[in-house]
Amino acid sequence: MSNTEIEIVVDDPTAPEADSPAVTSTRAVDVVVSLLLLSLALTLGYDNWRTGAGWESTGPQPGYFPSISPSSLAAPASTA
Repeated sequence: MSNTEIEIVVDDPTAPEADSPAVTSTRAVDVVVSLLLLSLALTLGYDNWRTGAGWESTGPQPGYFPSISPSSLAAPASTA
């Protein structure tokens, strides 16, 4: 006869206490990540502008399409 309702509990000695305070808030992490993404977007945008990203009568110049990625990084980063 086996008892299937036996529960085995193993305590992790390195686990934090249930009522331990958080190291940082979620908002602080969101703001730091947003600032990092925004700085990356600004760096990429500046570099694309410096190399001459633009549009000519024959089509896009080198760096035009990579200049779209900084704006796609900066838009979500500015909403934090």
